[in-house]
Amino acid sequence: MSMVSISCSCGAVRGSVSGVGSRWGRRIVCLCRDCQAFARFLQRSAEILDDNGGTDIFQVTPSQITLDRGQENLACMKLSPKGILRWSTSCCNTPVGNMLASFKVPFVGIPHLFMDHAADGTTRDAALGPVSYRIHGCDGYGQLPADTHDKAPFKLIPLTLGRLIIERLRGHHLPTPFFDTSNGEPVSTPRVLSLSERQALTAGAI
Repeated sequence: MSMVSISCSCGAVRGSVSGVGSRWGRRIVCLCRDCQAFARFLQRSAEILDDNGGTDIFQVTPSQITLDRGQENLACMKLSPKGILRWSTSCCNTPVGNMLASFKVPFVGIPHLFMDHAADGTTRDAALGPVSYRIHGCDGYGQLPADTHDKAPFKLIPLTLGRLIIERLRGHHLPTPFFDTSNGEPVSTPRVLSLSERQALTAGAI
């Protein structure tokens, strides 16, 4: 299995992701409004979003992620009370990962800005493999690539659920740098945005 370094922009948070490649993870470009709003929340949309408003995400399990330093700099937010956990760094607002609000779910989507493949002397395509799907094109803008799906292809649902079940049975939800497994709580208390805050971000006003 290959390994890719991970790092925030200022270098305070560093680590690695093991088992990287198309066989062990899935690379997706998500153009949904929520991912765009998260990029605006971090005030780094120009670096996170592509020309169509998409975020390049590599999906792995928590057990593949190791943080060597800077875990105390992890910050967490939710766009709504029932939203997913969106992790970033408090030191430089680098997006770290998106996941469901339970440590029992073996899934983390890592935005490309946190994947420091350049430090390993490789390109994004070489390190992570090709993009498998471009989803939620209904929220994108500009001339979308021909392979962009309006929402998400139906076959992606059973593929994702099947992998979640298999990885859960394998125990790959642990270890995790994002939760205190003694009480099931995130290591950083999530900030939940108000409706007005979310609407402003979704509209691109911030």
